[in-house]
Amino acid sequence: MISVTAQAEEVVNTTLASMDKDGMNLSSGVRLEGKKLVLWSRSKANAYNPNGYITNDFIPFCKVTFEVKKVGTSWHQSFIAPMRLTQTGPEYGQATVLDGAGQYQWTVHYQSPRANGFYRHIDKATGVAPWWKPFDLTYSFSLDSQGKIHKGATS
Repeated sequence: MISVTAQAEEVVNTTLASMDKDGMNLSSGVRLEGKKLVLWSRSKANAYNPNGYITNDFIPFCKVTFEVKKVGTSWHQSFIAPMRLTQTGPEYGQATVLDGAGQYQWTVHYQSPRANGFYRHIDKATGVAPWWKPFDLTYSFSLDSQGKIHKGATS
């Protein structure tokens, strides 16, 4: 866990996972800013990305949705995570307020840039590989009564 102070506000950042999926390196995490929890996911191209991205390029225009559930309750939230720019680079993210202390499950659903109208060349001379099929990443984390985030399992 990394803790820094920015503009007199403590920002706590926890990276939940980093994994490879279909030519991408994905990292996701949670950041606590005041009383709001910021969920973020970043997609970067792996070396020799079949879709024509250069190694470590951010993969823009994906359709990314987040769903957060509090385990053992009916509380949940779902929303589209827009692209945004931060001091550490572009990411998909959204701020939310959780339902107090407890165990949470967060699912990130990735659809290719085609879902947002970003098409690819398919001809032999300049074409790139087909876009990937949609996939989900699921993370578990808990929020304790002092507002601290604790990592959980990843699938």
